[in-house]
Amino acid sequence: MQKGKVPGQEMVAWEHRFNLSEFKEMYMISNIESKARLSVTISLGWRIGELLSLKPSFIKEVLKTVDSDGFVAFDYKRKKTGARIRGILNPCAVHDLTLYLERVPRDREEL
Repeated sequence: MQKGKVPGQEMVAWEHRFNLSEFKEMYMISNIESKARLSVTISLGWRIGELLSLKPSFIKEVLKTVDSDGFVAFDYKRKKTGARIRGILNPCAVHDLTLYLERVPRDREEL
């Protein structure tokens, strides 16, 4: 690689692409924490670093802004770059997070 040249992004070879029936199967056998993780991950589509940086206190505040259709939209900053990103939680993710957050200890820092 030449100095100062960044290679372009490439699709990962042999990457598994989940289909709807696989997601449904995973969801059906999951406990409430796993359901929340799965539905939030699918809804946001963010990288793992951003997902891991979400805090329960932040999400509790975000969930107070559910619209009439059951969606939540919010702004967030990428942990790695500080760039602004938009988060949209669908009604399934909102439901699962609401149930899950009822079980998270108040002093827990990680979602």
